[in-house]
Amino acid sequence: MRGLFRRLLTEDTSQELVEYALLCALVAIVSYAALLALEATLHDSYVGWDTRTQGCVADTPAPGAAPCL
Repeated sequence: MRGLFRRLLTEDTSQELVEYALLCALVAIVSYAALLALEATLHDSYVGWDTRTQGCVADTPAPGAAPCL
């Protein structure tokens, strides 16, 4: 048992695997946060466009008048 514990402390062959796992976790967290921010931006943009478009349809200008947008 003592030899196993000593080998666990001295060998570093799995250290690279742990580093890659931590790096992948960091990339996943940052990507998720970026997608959430992008989703909020796209949603706000779409809702604004939809609101303006619905207003134009409701208030259809007379023929020959300036367009709504």
